[in-house]
Parts: sequence; structure tokens; C-alpha cells
Amino acid sequence: MNTKPLIRKDLTIGIILLVVELSVAFSVNSDMLIFDNVAGSECSSTMNIDPGTLSGYVTDAAMHPIEGAKVKVYFHNTSRENYSDAAGYYHVTDIPICYCMKNATCSKEGYFPEWVLLAIYENTTHDFVLTPKGNWLYVGGSGPGNYTMIQDAIDNASEGDTVFVYNGTYYENLNIWKPLTIKGEAKNTTIIDGVIGGDVVSVQADGVTITEFSIQYHCTYPSSDIMIQANHTCISQIIMSSTSNWFGISLLSSHDTKIMENSISNKYVGISLNGSSTNNTITCNNILNSSYGMEIKSSSGNHIYHNNLVNNTINAYDNGTNTWNNTYPSGGNYWSDYSGIDNYHGPNQNIPGSDGIGDTPYDLPCEYAIDCYPFMEPNGWMNEPPDKPDKPSGETNGKINTEYTYTTKTVDVDGDQVYYFWDWGDGSTSSWLGPYNSGAIINTTHTWTVKSSSVKVKAKDIYGAEGPFSDPLLIIMPYSYNIPLQWFWERLFQRFPNAFPLLRYLMRY
Repeated sequence: MNTKPLIRKDLTIGIILLVVELSVAFSVNSDMLIFDNVAGSECSSTMNIDPGTLSGYVTDAAMHPIEGAKVKVYFHNTSRENYSDAAGYYHVTDIPICYCMKNATCSKEGYFPEWVLLAIYENTTHDFVLTPKGNWLYVGGSGPGNYTMIQDAIDNASEGDTVFVYNGTYYENLNIWKPLTIKGEAKNTTIIDGVIGGDVVSVQADGVTITEFSIQYHCTYPSSDIMIQANHTCISQIIMSSTSNWFGISLLSSHDTKIMENSISNKYVGISLNGSSTNNTITCNNILNSSYGMEIKSSSGNHIYHNNLVNNTINAYDNGTNTWNNTYPSGGNYWSDYSGIDNYHGPNQNIPGSDGIGDTPYDLPCEYAIDCYPFMEPNGWMNEPPDKPDKPSGETNGKINTEYTYTTKTVDVDGDQVYYFWDWGDGSTSSWLGPYNSGAIINTTHTWTVKSSSVKVKAKDIYGAEGPFSDPLLIIMPYSYNIPLQWFWERLFQRFPNAFPLLRYLMRY
């Protein structure tokens, strides 16, 4: 049988296909081959293997920074995102550079979202200005039209508005009778100094948020720094240290209220719940040097955990049915008069080895209330996340439908076991894999069917504290071919195992 015509025919086909492939390969980087002729791709040009970034600030129209806004960049059926910090700064990384516009959005609850089309390069910047769904009224400061009294701003506000109070001392009592957000500039220097008689702050409307103030002086029994006779209230980042008031925060027939991250000292009662107050959450507060740290009467179904109760004559009293912990391993509260030891761990505290939680419950001075998981140290529930994992190591280029292995490791400063989450850069991610011991080298595998430009990984500990993503490993993985063409190449290279070396290189065979 004469095979020369067949060989010449196959060779001709291979050369033709080689020319075709060369015409659609390689664009941005002359010494890197990346196939990018995929139907349905948002970009017609190839991506740079050096990822771009988008950074900037998120503010309101008055240039006040907005914390916690989510900035998200969409591309190629996937996305990258980042949240603004206390200064309003955000930084989105690992965005493929290509010659197309990308949709970037910025959103936060309580604000109208914003979006913009941007061309992303190595260091692209863009500032977002968000408009609150309600109006903002300003007290103090030097702006035109600012109020001088907080109550005047409250009276002139509409439901859902925010009253922002600049640093200073304001000699007044407040009556909040509509759903508003009252926000101080900084809790140490934005001071409400109550006048004689009555509660300093009285909340009479549902849906009120108060944050970032110091409240002091001038009231008498039975007055409170903050009296809440409403539902769905949030009180946070408030300092209450004056010795004049009888109560710090009082809840009377209040439901679904959150009391969190406050500092209360030198009261007769730090936090009081009365009048069938239910389903309230009290967490992450420091309650010090009072006759009663907390007092709960005729109220049940409340959740109290992760508070420091220190040097109170009676740290807490509870004659209802309330929960004083957040289950194991999240734990309960710190009690300065707890005398237990910590030799065991686990939900039943019967497994050898300490965990920062006492082995026996803390008994409140009443018939039924106990904290099953009292902490041995103040803020014992605070948990550091794992470090940023090492940049993944493994194959940086290869062919489709082939499994590759990648390794990394991280260290958890608390020595906790960790889980890993892989982002393969092709629109797919792993589940949380683990747990693994802190510092142990771990590996996992992935098979590509579409092009990817980077691999990165992050870790969280067994208590849920999550660290940042690793630096990305830049890779080159080609797009998949359709099945008939892939079958043709495989048959061609099998038939002529020593032929077409350049074509084999291009095809990663």
C-alpha cells in the first residue's frame, strides 16, 4: 500500500491548520500564547496575564466616607469585589486586562446603587458618590444650613433620614419620635450632655439607629442615658460613664432591638430589660463598676453573649428565660467573678485540652439562668483570622482536560485548624476544603476546560474567621476546542508521534 499521498495529505492539513491557529493566537504578550477565539466571550481581544486593579473612595455628596460599600467589577461571566474601609477606600484586584469596557457597581444598604463602564488597566482609579435613600441633615460643623441643636434636626427630618452630628458638646435631651439614624462623628468627642430631669435620649419610634456618641451627666432617678420604648432599635458605639444616671440603657416592652459594642460604667444598672421585652440581642458590650451589670425582669427570649461584665457588685440578674451564650464554640460572656478552670474543651467540656472557655457554667444569682460557656479572659471570643496563604505553586501552563495539582499553606496565629477556598480564575471555585492543621502544606487539584489567567486561595479557621486571598499565581490555560477538532488533533498526533513539533507546542501536546 502506498502511504505517501496520505502522509502528504495529512501534512498539508496540519500546515493549513497551523497557519489558521497562528492567525488567531498571541495578542497582548508577544512571547506568551493565549487562545481567545471563544464564542460568547464578552471580549474579542485577548487578556493580559498581568491582572489590573480598580481602586478609589466611596463617599456621599458631602465627601463623608462610606464604610462597607461593596464595589463589584463584572467580566467574562464572573466578577471581583471589595468593600470600602472606614476611610471609604476600596481596592479590587485580579481583574483581567482586555480591550473591552467592564461594568463596575457600588452598593450599600440605605443608598441608591451606582454603576459605571470602565476600561480597566494596571492601576485604574474611580471614586463613587452614593446618594442615601433618605436625606442627610447635619448638626454642628461649618457647613451652610447646618443645625446647631440635634433635636431641631430630628424635628425637621423625614422618616428614614440620617442626622449626622459633628464633634462637639450638645447640651440637650433628645426625643426621637420617628425612624431615623442619629450618627455622631466620633464617639469620644461627640457628646450629648443631658439637662436636669428626664432621660437623656428617649426612643419612642420603631426603626431608630443611634451610634458614635458619649452620653453624660445631669439626670436623676429613675432616668436613663438611653430609654427605649420601641422595637427594631439599634444602639452601638456609645460611651456612658457618668455617675449621675441611674440606668445606662433601659428597654421597656421593647422587641427585636440590638445593643452592641457599647461601654457602660458607674451606673446602678448598666443595661435593664423590663416589661416583657423579648427577642433582643445584647452583645460585645463592656459593662463595668456598676451595682448591677445587667438586670432582666419579666422578660424572656433575649440573647446575651460576648459581653465583658467586670467588677459589678452583681454582674447580672435574670428572673426570666433568656440565653446567655451563643452555643459552642462561639461561647458566652466574660464574668470577672467566675472562679472555674479550663482543662477541657468541646460542647460538653469533657475533652482534654483547654479552649479559653470554663469547664463549668457560670451561675447567675437566680433560679435558672446560667452561662454554659463562660470565657476565662476578657474578649475571649475575639478570634484572629489566618494569615494570607502563600502564593499557590504548581503548573503555570498546560492543556485542557488535564488535572493539575497546586499547593499552599497558611498559619493561624491562634493555632486553629483552617479551611481553604480556591478561586481558579475560570469562573469556578472550590468548596471550603479541610480542616487542616495550621502551617501544614496542603494540595488540591483542578482541571481546566476554559482559559484562566490566575489562581488564588484564601483560608478561614474552624470558628469562621476568614483571611484575605493570596497573591495570584499567573497561569496560561487555553480555551477548550470543540470535540471534533480536539479528536482530530489527538488522532493526528497519535498517527505521527514525531511530526509537527511546533504544532504540538502550540497545542500543548
